[in-house]
Amino acid sequence: MPVVVVHAAPLPSRARDIAAAGALAAAIAAPLELRPTDVYVTLSPVATAVLGHNAVPRRPVVLIHGRRRTGEQAALLAAGLAAADSWGTPVQDVWVQWVRTDPIG
Repeated sequence: MPVVVVHAAPLPSRARDIAAAGALAAAIAAPLELRPTDVYVTLSPVATAVLGHNAVPRRPVVLIHGRRRTGEQAALLAAGLAAADSWGTPVQDVWVQWVRTDPIG
């Protein structure tokens, strides 16, 4: 089960949060041949972002934790596109990374 942590500016409502998380789950699941319910997504609101001492826009950072999978690169692209759409930002301003984890046991 991929576990997704999104650090981003808060969306205007809980309904938008749920829609954004669901869109990410669906976007990531498809190229991995999983169901959206097989992808766990959490949103972590970002209050402030800086470069050095200068405030900058709070761009979405999407970290996908999971084992190596076929379709990983397509899932990364899909996640970036979904986050860009949900947060209304250009896709080149979204950071997406796959963090490989080994199962315990």
